[in-house]
Amino acid sequence: MKKVLIIFFFLIFSSNLPAQILLDPYDIYYGRQPSARAEAMGRGMAANPSNEFASFYNPASSSFTHGINFTFSHSTKYYNDKNANFNYEGVSYDLKKGRGNIGLSRYYMGAGNELNGDNFNYTFYTINYSRHVIHGFYAGANLNIINSHIPGYESHRGYILPENVTAASVDIGAIKTFNLTGKSFRGLLHEITLGASVTNVSFTVLQSFFGRQNLPVLLRVGGAYNVRFYNFMPTDNEKGVPGFTYKLNLLVHLEMEKELRYDNHDIYKAGAEATIYEILSLRGGFYSNWYSGGYKYNYFTYGAGINIPINKLTHGDYPFGISIDYANMKQPATRDYGRFNILSMKLNWIPD
Repeated sequence: MKKVLIIFFFLIFSSNLPAQILLDPYDIYYGRQPSARAEAMGRGMAANPSNEFASFYNPASSSFTHGINFTFSHSTKYYNDKNANFNYEGVSYDLKKGRGNIGLSRYYMGAGNELNGDNFNYTFYTINYSRHVIHGFYAGANLNIINSHIPGYESHRGYILPENVTAASVDIGAIKTFNLTGKSFRGLLHEITLGASVTNVSFTVLQSFFGRQNLPVLLRVGGAYNVRFYNFMPTDNEKGVPGFTYKLNLLVHLEMEKELRYDNHDIYKAGAEATIYEILSLRGGFYSNWYSGGYKYNYFTYGAGINIPINKLTHGDYPFGISIDYANMKQPATRDYGRFNILSMKLNWIPD
């Protein structure tokens, strides 16, 4: 209902404004995600510590990154808008010595249609900080600066000047890990992770010429189970045995997402990933969105990724790693809007 009212308001006051450029801040929360890996695994990452785009899903997840990480993603097409694009750029740094992790990122969503060389867009600038607090418990927070840009256009009331609206929001998150590995699990590593986050715990509102836009307040709660099959034992690796530590890594996760501001829908997510020799990853998932009126839609997700651990391939001579993830799927809707693409990349540098 909220989205319908916004679009109706736009159409009344902007007879020459193409309907295709109408975007809503909800679209950057629900419509498309910055991680191809997350999209392929049911769109859930709240309890997954190995997350390249940590701050978007759970601010505490960045605690698990090491060294300096550069992340990028690009996605095209949004429903009928074939030229719409989503771009994410981020950098994070491990402060070491238990001082935590800090990160900066920019997430942009722009309409494809332009008016006099300008377009409707939203940009999220995020500062993330997280750290290991105690005994497998991690916590983190985001400070977001949100900019909404409305292009200038002609209407029956004359020319409407472009407008930029800026607001700030805060996200919080926590993760707890449980290592189940013992003598009976020699050759295996078992770990359970529980995670929770609240996006926009500040209940931020965007106020523009077109009215009040209440940004969503999202509660995400999830759990993940990870089992790794050692290629050789870590004690052997310390003795200088070359090769990859794990020959197979299996991850499954479940997540529930709830909109707290309006309590109008619940989302349930499930996903799995199999990674062979720390290089090739195959992924699948399921996503179910339940609305309060009894309406729901379900769809399956899938994708793949490749990791190039240059540091291991060169026996540590070059402390770099590159990962590339890709997904190409039908857009989640009750009608066929065609497929969308998303490509994400990470460059990891672990200096001495």
